[in-house]
Amino acid sequence: MANEDNLHEISIAINQLAKLQAYSIVQSDEWIAKKNVEKILFLNSLGFRPKDISEIIQTTIGTVKKEISTHKNK
Repeated sequence: MANEDNLHEISIAINQLAKLQAYSIVQSDEWIAKKNVEKILFLNSLGFRPKDISEIIQTTIGTVKKEISTHKNK
């Protein structure tokens, strides 16, 4: 049980670090002026969930899901 708890804690920490790195990228000079749709598609391509994407770029989950759906159908 202790190993499972440790693995869970490590998983949470890695997930938080990934979110921080993604936030840093989308707030960088290169990305700050880009539209949210570009940021959404970029983060989605990296495997982030809509909930995480919405937190990173500070928009709603509905907006994220709509943009992902719209561009999947193209």
